[in-house]
Amino acid sequence: MEENTPNERSYWLCLKPEVYYVRKQNRVLLYNTETGDCKQSDDSAAVAFLEKLYSRENPGSILVTDYPSVSKSVPVFIQECISDGLIDSEPFAESKKRPVRLAPILNLQRDIDKIKQEPGRSLGEDVFCYLSDVTLIINSDCTCNCPSCKNYCYQFAHCGNHHSSTEMHLDTIRLLFNQTMSIPLRRLLVTGGNIMAHSRWEEISHFFTKNGICPTLGIHYRNITSEDIGRLQDFPLLVFVDAPFDKTKMTDVAEKLQTSNTRYQFSVASSKEYNEIMPLVEKCNINNFTVVPFYTGNNRTFFDEQVFVQESDILSGPITQQLIFARQKMNTNFFGKMMIFPNGDVKSNINGTILGNINQQHLIKMVEKELSSTNFWRHTRTDSPCCDCLFQFLCPSPSNYEFVMHKNNLCHVEK
Repeated sequence: MEENTPNERSYWLCLKPEVYYVRKQNRVLLYNTETGDCKQSDDSAAVAFLEKLYSRENPGSILVTDYPSVSKSVPVFIQECISDGLIDSEPFAESKKRPVRLAPILNLQRDIDKIKQEPGRSLGEDVFCYLSDVTLIINSDCTCNCPSCKNYCYQFAHCGNHHSSTEMHLDTIRLLFNQTMSIPLRRLLVTGGNIMAHSRWEEISHFFTKNGICPTLGIHYRNITSEDIGRLQDFPLLVFVDAPFDKTKMTDVAEKLQTSNTRYQFSVASSKEYNEIMPLVEKCNINNFTVVPFYTGNNRTFFDEQVFVQESDILSGPITQQLIFARQKMNTNFFGKMMIFPNGDVKSNINGTILGNINQQHLIKMVEKELSSTNFWRHTRTDSPCCDCLFQFLCPSPSNYEFVMHKNNLCHVEK
């Protein structure tokens, strides 16, 4: 769109800082991060206009003087964008000086790639504070024999038999506490196996209480006995529940765990299992619960219907500029998380490789190693087909489902 000599009908078209703009091949998207309104186009004239508006050669504004000189589609597109709050307009007569509207850019002060390029500078000096979520797997012993025991934990937080008879030593827990005293952990999850079967559970529990540590305890509902209730209620609880549901046992557990710091996590692999949950939580008077889908390898139809997202799901509510930027640099599902196994081995994700052993080196070294890669903490939607999609960073970050399903995208969107 050419800027001709201004006249009484001329006006400035200006970008809006709160609007996220992206181009992929011959398609463009404008997305208002405050309202959630958006507009897409594959019209070549509209694409050219937006490329000029968002070009670094322009201060975020274009003087419009002559509509007939451009494609007939552009005036309609512009008016629709103005009406939807995606572009601003200012009459030239009221503002002869060119407006300056700068689009936000992502500029991290502690960008990992920048730090790595500085000679003699260690990542650990700056990034240990990024560690915010630690899961301690203190044992593997359990007698529940759940049908998918060894598979749940590869998709979401869950107890499980990790093929080891090793128990975590109290010294390892002390070591973790000493190493992380200087950083505010957002969450500490302690799970197993059956954590109550740990031979030194009373000492571990006393250590937490004595040092003012309040971890969340993750335990399967079938492992909760009447004798355990008193020992569990001093801590926040994450109670794992999976099908087939033992309704008698669930009712008994729920009646005895009438505390506000207990949350139930139901895993379901079919619509039939999902439909059993609401009657069960109503019967047990459970208010605090979540439902997580479980991929069995044979329930793809269930995942297609209940887990895979549509364009309408992605655009169902405003996505902040901050979150969009975050998704470009980090995985918002994985970032800051570490898992420590009974023998002290450390992983950033259960689907990943061992980063080190806390009994042999400081946890800061494992954080530094993880941040030097793009395996999990910095694993973003840069693979095909996501890298070619307009919604690349409007979509949530990749999750464990992508890993277990060996699929880069869980959606029905082709943009």
